[in-house]
Amino acid sequence: MNVPFIIALILSYLLGSTPTAVIVGKILGVDVRHHGSRNPGATNLARLSGRRSWGAFVLTIDALKGFLPAFFGYRLITLVGPAPFGWSEWTVGVVLGAVAILGHIFSVYLKLRGGKGVATSLGVALALSPLIGLACFVVWAILAELTRRISISSLIAGAAFPALISLKPGVHPAVLAFAWILPMFLIFTHRDNLLRLFRGEEPAIPKERLVRNLFTSRRQRL
Repeated sequence: MNVPFIIALILSYLLGSTPTAVIVGKILGVDVRHHGSRNPGATNLARLSGRRSWGAFVLTIDALKGFLPAFFGYRLITLVGPAPFGWSEWTVGVVLGAVAILGHIFSVYLKLRGGKGVATSLGVALALSPLIGLACFVVWAILAELTRRISISSLIAGAAFPALISLKPGVHPAVLAFAWILPMFLIFTHRDNLLRLFRGEEPAIPKERLVRNLFTSRRQRL
């Protein structure tokens, strides 16, 4: 039994499970689980709090929940012993990153409920391929502006990840497998959004330009 790896798995899950939007919402006096879309994520918090900067903060922390295990997990494990099963750095990063995503979606702190995993998946993507992960974020941001529907932009950005990483030479098989599984998983977490889209009931982002305001400082808005 590889004890360091088991500990890394547990810590990755607990880190991913940390309900950032719920914690920040409580500080602001807003319960994201019972208002708005009831999704404990950055977008719902931004809408309910009326402060896009808080949404950006939650998005950043949720992305870090995926980035940290995927990027540093292998390095920390091999400080005290070999990686399990002779796995490479890429395989360990994919596994720990995937566990963090599962923790975000099935949070132990929220009775196995949670967010949709988009921001945490972005963090894992940035750890595995920074440039492609950044490109996917740009795709998400542009589509959020154009469609004013976060669900659409998230699903297309998720689909862009395997499409782009397949063009990169020498990609590790574990990274490639993760890239192709991720969009299918995001479809699962967005199944209710897809039903609303088909019915024409998916709410649009308000008229203000969400992404621009999300990352615009309070001083600039004033």
